[in-house]
Amino acid sequence: MCRKICVAFVLFFWAGCISVFSQQDTVRKPIQWQTQGYFKDLRTFFIDPTSGDMVADNLLHNRINNTFSYGSQWTLSADLRTRIFYGDVVTATPLYGQLVDDGNDRLNLSWLVVDQPNVVMLTELDRLAVEFTHKKTEVRVGRQRINWGISTVWNPMDLFNTFSFFDFDYEERPGSDALRVQHYLGSLSRVEVAANFAAHSDDRVVAALYRTNKHNYDWQWLAAFARNELVAGFGWAGNVGNTGFKGEATFFQPLEYAVYDNSALAITASIDYSFDNGVYSQVGMLYNSSGANDVVINDLAAFGVSARSLSPFRSNVFFQAGGAASPLLNLSMVIITEPVHGSAFFSPSLTYSAANNLDLTLVAQTFFSAVAGDYQNRSTAIFTRGKWSF
Repeated sequence: MCRKICVAFVLFFWAGCISVFSQQDTVRKPIQWQTQGYFKDLRTFFIDPTSGDMVADNLLHNRINNTFSYGSQWTLSADLRTRIFYGDVVTATPLYGQLVDDGNDRLNLSWLVVDQPNVVMLTELDRLAVEFTHKKTEVRVGRQRINWGISTVWNPMDLFNTFSFFDFDYEERPGSDALRVQHYLGSLSRVEVAANFAAHSDDRVVAALYRTNKHNYDWQWLAAFARNELVAGFGWAGNVGNTGFKGEATFFQPLEYAVYDNSALAITASIDYSFDNGVYSQVGMLYNSSGANDVVINDLAAFGVSARSLSPFRSNVFFQAGGAASPLLNLSMVIITEPVHGSAFFSPSLTYSAANNLDLTLVAQTFFSAVAGDYQNRSTAIFTRGKWSF
């Protein structure tokens, strides 16, 4: 086992070194290669609100983003993500390797390099796509992110790869094995068609999107067949004076007779404003008809999101404020509440820029809710992270 771990660490850091040195080659070649990435060390401390006991989890994370271009028409993206998990949570969780190896879509592009009771190393290609551009048309096939959402926190139009706002450490967000075609109708409008390569009909998504700009607003309309449902949606983004205003809404209608009356509507809207002193603020809401206002949940961050069900609660309110306390220090506070019964999620954070390519981050996530009239802290986690970018 020690030999496997040693080999894994050598490969882990060797890949990063190759990426750094490859950027020094500035000689122009027919095939251009651009590489960037980062190393991260994330420590997580889970605190039991009842007993005060604490368990720790550790994650070493390396990402290498590679872009190969041939001329002006062909581009290949190949982004390698490697994570090493160890700590109390790994040791206490049976089959931890199988639990974290869940990022594959149709193609199996992940490898459990080490799968032991106390340490797991997972390497995966979470982007592997080739793109061809001809005049006003772009065709992209492979594992990619199809980001059709507009809003910051909740994206009911993100049918292909919905993300969780609480997973702040995965900035790139999930991708899908899919085909995507974009055709530009002009400088401000385009049509997109996309389909994933799902093995089963329950996971199949085929969708079309139209985007344009009218009256200084970006508008988009969506029509899709997604996971045995007909889906229609629209979104907007613009300004009211100096205040940003954006949102999106999506309606889901099942086709199966047994669940035909189980339609769902998700609507989100937000306003944002930047003050002269650099403070940024945002207020938003989500109406989620598939949720419930009397749901009992102990950890909001553990809820599995989808475009149809973005929150366990029917009514949601979001508030965020942040800014620079100094040239090197940024502070932020996020609050998400369910206003009917007062369930609330709080997440303060600070990021310190220790060097041009080194950031140190401290984040807390805590959740409060009422059960049978008893309002108390249900879960608390504290994260410390160092991130070196290259």
